[in-house]
Amino acid sequence: GEEKKFKRYYSEQPILIIDDESDQASIDTKKQLISFDGESDPEHNPTKINCYIRALLSLFRKSAYVGFTATPFANVLINKGTYQKELGADLFPSNFIYNLSIPEVYYGAEKIFGLRRDLTVGIEEQEELPLFEEVIDHIDNETEEGAIGWMPPKVKAEHFPYYKGDDRVPPSLEMAIKEFVLSCTVRHIREGFSIFNSMLVHVTRLKDIQGRVTHQVKKSLKNIINSIKNDKEDQGIFRELETLWRESFVPKNKAFKREDLPMPEWNEIKKELLQTVEKIKVREINGRAKEALEYKENEKQGWSVIAIGGAKLSRGLVLQGLTVSYFIRTSEMYDTLMQMGRWFGYKHNYIDVCRLYITHELKMDYQSITNASAELRSDFDYMETIGANPDRWGMKVRSHP
Repeated sequence: GEEKKFKRYYSEQPILIIDDESDQASIDTKKQLISFDGESDPEHNPTKINCYIRALLSLFRKSAYVGFTATPFANVLINKGTYQKELGADLFPSNFIYNLSIPEVYYGAEKIFGLRRDLTVGIEEQEELPLFEEVIDHIDNETEEGAIGWMPPKVKAEHFPYYKGDDRVPPSLEMAIKEFVLSCTVRHIREGFSIFNSMLVHVTRLKDIQGRVTHQVKKSLKNIINSIKNDKEDQGIFRELETLWRESFVPKNKAFKREDLPMPEWNEIKKELLQTVEKIKVREINGRAKEALEYKENEKQGWSVIAIGGAKLSRGLVLQGLTVSYFIRTSEMYDTLMQMGRWFGYKHNYIDVCRLYITHELKMDYQSITNASAELRSDFDYMETIGANPDRWGMKVRSHP
């Protein structure tokens, strides 16, 4: 009786539901039987949030649902014939799909990973940006039981990330931290100290291992700080960082051909290193850690952070001023991988000092997904141009080989 009263009370009022990240929890991910004609199983029980959204919509005579997402793969593959008496239709975008234009100063997947030419769907070749460093030292070797080393693809919570038997980060992560120090320094010279600098370390979803990696990163950063304090100005850490500056930062800066992004001379950088590195904090970001990202508290004086985490860093959380990303976490889902790529964003003022450390296999995956995404966007645009309706348009997403 209460439910009927509730329905009558609201039935004449219109409702608009706006769903951000609509590809995540709103999708009914339970398997169900679909007939040859596309009709759904009337006894099917959808996942909770999907069920609640549809139940809410069904309480109103006039209702509209608008979803926003950067990764619409799951949304367009919702079965458009799904309907239940109590819940109504599923959340397939049946009325319209609209591509939001990408601003020139936004660095998304197509700019970062480039595009492979595919004239059958109208995709022209586009070069990747010179940001990549390949990670190969997260695995020592392959055994009959599988890969072993610092961070193999499949690990359990009890795994200890030892590099060649030592409790330390691998050389690739050590180099990423040093590049972050240089990246922060270059930005401080150009933009002053009252800015945010962030580094992402995402290597596993398991919190216990994230804690161990955090300990290793803190130890590595402390060693760098001590070396900058104690080494001679043309030896040790200074020689290492100068080599990185000459072989990585200078050529990558030139590749962008941007006069508004001047690369400071080494002597300028050297003077600022200690002040820069002492400002860098290390934070473990997950449901267990008490630490947080203190951007708001440091708005005036600026802040630099190395954030280590997994799921909590994967979606929604913005790492402000993100320059260096160390990412070797794998997934078989297009949308999951794209959402985990927190390095996309507005980086026009510092794109030349950004770095992306990933494995060769992950890079290939991202390039495939980027082409699939570009094709889907092209489909959306063509559908709109000819005045077609999503309800009668054959939705397709290119599969990974």
